[in-house]
Amino acid sequence: MIEQSATIKHLVVFAALALISYAVYEYTVAEPASINFEPFTKGYALYDGQIQMTDDQGQIYSIINSPKVIHYANSKITEVKKPELSFFYPDVKWLMNAEIATVNADQSIIHFPKDVFIVNNQSPSLSVKTSDLEVFPQQQKAMSKSPIYIEQSDILISGLGSVIDLNKQQIEILDETHAEF
Repeated sequence: MIEQSATIKHLVVFAALALISYAVYEYTVAEPASINFEPFTKGYALYDGQIQMTDDQGQIYSIINSPKVIHYANSKITEVKKPELSFFYPDVKWLMNAEIATVNADQSIIHFPKDVFIVNNQSPSLSVKTSDLEVFPQQQKAMSKSPIYIEQSDILISGLGSVIDLNKQQIEILDETHAEF
């Protein structure tokens, strides 16, 4: 019986020390509640910014210009408002414009959820319109399951779904291809 009461006393003393330790921590070390952020609001915003992507040799292959870039620290997603995404390859420059884009945490995917307009400086110039486009900058490719419209000179090509190789300047339409010339 004496042994059992000693164990209970030890547990009570341990619990009291734990509560005192927690109270001291909260009072001296913990940040005040006013500094804590609400969910989905912690992060930063840049205005009139430029994001440059480089290859392993340090050469710039892509630039994103935007009037507003918001990075959400909790989800590690970067939202880019009115992005102008430029890709540079030998003698070819691709330019993508949209209302909004998101960049994932490791910057391996740039997603354009709504309409995106793509042009290049190739002669004759080429313009593309699609939506829900995912761009893979390191692989120099883009993909969409949405309708695509391609215009070059007097030729109009449309279809459903696409794979775009930015480096090779190839656009593959996956389904329901229609051409007018």
